[in-house]
Amino acid sequence: MSRTVARFLRSSGAVPGITPTTRLNFVKLRSLTSVLSLVFVDEDPVPRYVLKVERDQARAPKLVSACEALRAVAAIPELRKSVPEVVFCGRAGGDGGVFATLETFLDGPMLAIPLGIARDRGDHQEVARLLHIAYQWLIPFHEAFRTADPDPHVSQFLADLRMRIASQAMATALGAERIHRLLECCNDICFQALPWGRVHGDFNPYNVIVTRLRPTEVGVIDWDASGPGCQLFDAFQMVVVGHLLPAQPHLRQTHQMALWQGSDPEGAVFQTVLAAYGSDPQTRHQFRLAYALYLAHMLADLQIQAGTRPEPMLDFWKSLLIAELQQQQ
Repeated sequence: MSRTVARFLRSSGAVPGITPTTRLNFVKLRSLTSVLSLVFVDEDPVPRYVLKVERDQARAPKLVSACEALRAVAAIPELRKSVPEVVFCGRAGGDGGVFATLETFLDGPMLAIPLGIARDRGDHQEVARLLHIAYQWLIPFHEAFRTADPDPHVSQFLADLRMRIASQAMATALGAERIHRLLECCNDICFQALPWGRVHGDFNPYNVIVTRLRPTEVGVIDWDASGPGCQLFDAFQMVVVGHLLPAQPHLRQTHQMALWQGSDPEGAVFQTVLAAYGSDPQTRHQFRLAYALYLAHMLADLQIQAGTRPEPMLDFWKSLLIAELQQQQ
């Protein structure tokens, strides 16, 4: 559909700034009732238009300006309601509609995945549980599918991951009073930042995570194409509106980019298991969790380099993960 729409937009002459030679990039955001596409024009770092196509074929597509993008996405109830209760929470506030954020930690650095702050101050425990489950099978999953002569950098990456989890499991969780105080701090900070997003708790295909990286930046992780037979490093892409922090040399500023490369230690882990991604549902589920953990790790590094998050949040979310790991042992 994107090609058809692009041809129409180029040929109609009715849309300001779009000519027959204009290059258009589309980023789809799906819901149960409609499909939204962020429309990038040429090299613009932000979307200029949002195209809304109702699933009801009787209703014509609607093109809205980029200034309405946040409202258009936030107004779709399915982006807030058709997700598990585990890690998602909506919040009304600001001019942009409904927002949500979640921030948690692994070995100190933030897992900067804005997903959903605790609705009833209990969801964060589910997030810690999800991360622990991801860790439980990440190591054996890699060991089962590694090559005969594994990359030493990959082995070191996994060894470091083991060490992080082991050291946290032996630590002592914060007291209830301090946790409560830090949670209040976290809530205030998160709601002031007004991130927003959508996630499915088990990382099934046909989902999209939309995150507000900064007040003027939006990141979209779209794995809509992750059906059987797709190359995962093509299916899992991130779109950055504005700029992603340039401190990571292998992450270049672009509309779409693979989140890992084979030359990176972390990326090699996932390229190693690409061959195992087939028709087996359990294998696909495991890989998605591995991808989620890697994404969290990468974004954590970016946040550390940016130095944008206060230390109390680190202590608080780290303590939650520690407590959950202790319960799992």
